[in-house]
Amino acid sequence: MLKLLFVLSLFTINAFAQDKQYVDLGAKTIHIENSKLLSVQLRNTKKWHTYWKNPGDAGLEIKFKFFIDGEKIELNDYPWPAPKRYIEQGNMWAYGYSGDYAMFFDIKDNLKDKTLKIVGEWLVCKDICIPGKRTIKMKINMQLQVAY
Repeated sequence: MLKLLFVLSLFTINAFAQDKQYVDLGAKTIHIENSKLLSVQLRNTKKWHTYWKNPGDAGLEIKFKFFIDGEKIELNDYPWPAPKRYIEQGNMWAYGYSGDYAMFFDIKDNLKDKTLKIVGEWLVCKDICIPGKRTIKMKINMQLQVAY
């Protein structure tokens, strides 16, 4: 009976961990000189990290998909912020982010007044790794705005 309770408690802890959100996703449009940009911001829970586009020996890169009126669109991205290097279990090297950081994308004038859906996917890790996914929507008005 004790073994059964121990096994069930492992499943309970695992299910709880998968329900928790360890990454917040937000977005805003910004103007820098003549450029109109979409800033997609991520905030990791303290001591948790996500991965860079080259995750190293372990991990999965952060991915974004963008949709207007249900149709997938491609947005040109800017270079990603410089990552931090992590040593993970098994002496594996990984590259990624902790805390707050942002990715930037070009946004075209023809998208003004449209609703943009952003789907972000990542792997977030501390002592364990958990796949994460968030979807947010925002209306593009080419003025400074924020969506969380």
